[in-house]
Amino acid sequence: MAQFLQLAQRVRQETGTAGTGPTSVVSQSGQLAQLVTWTAQAYLDVCNKWDDYDFLWRESSVELELDVKDYVLANNLRAINEDAFYVYGGSLPADGQKLDYIEYDNYRRSKTLDTGTGTPVCFTRLPSGEVRIIPTPDQSYTVEYEYWKEPTPLTTDTSVPEFSPIYDDCIIWRACWYWASFNEAQAEMAAHDFNFNQAMQRLEARYLPAAERYHARSQGVDLVVRAE
Repeated sequence: MAQFLQLAQRVRQETGTAGTGPTSVVSQSGQLAQLVTWTAQAYLDVCNKWDDYDFLWRESSVELELDVKDYVLANNLRAINEDAFYVYGGSLPADGQKLDYIEYDNYRRSKTLDTGTGTPVCFTRLPSGEVRIIPTPDQSYTVEYEYWKEPTPLTTDTSVPEFSPIYDDCIIWRACWYWASFNEAQAEMAAHDFNFNQAMQRLEARYLPAAERYHARSQGVDLVVRAE
């Protein structure tokens, strides 16, 4: 698995930057520092294009308390799988009960849902990022949920991307595009952009939901990928 340092070294080679190295991703200057920065940014560009890559998928749980309705979920959470919230405990069946998701705007217009206490039946996500359980729990419960995490930036020599190394070209060609853009090399920009898009198609085919399922850009626009 290629490490951050190895990726930066390959970017130097692909861009034809003179010299050797970098020997580390820290304490660099000049052109090597730029290559390191572009490599790190290229990785985030790949990860930030979509919220729901499979390689960012995680599971977690939160303990619900009596008379407490708002909860902070995982600290690395980027997006919730709104179709995978289950509550356990109390008089519920052993295999739990699915919580329905309510869009916050709909919840705000009809807060009559949020009265009294009882067995949780639904939830919404507040603008603050917390989730509100509805109705307010009448005892202790456990909620298990699925989510997609924030990507971990590449920061050290040995940092590695969170996806398979067979897709490292996405990082390489995006970083090379930054180099070409900085140097106003139009032909190289076009070539690197083409290579990047080709590599991204392979990564997206592997890590995004099936063609008939919706998924969301990090910008929050709902799209559907269709097989041609």
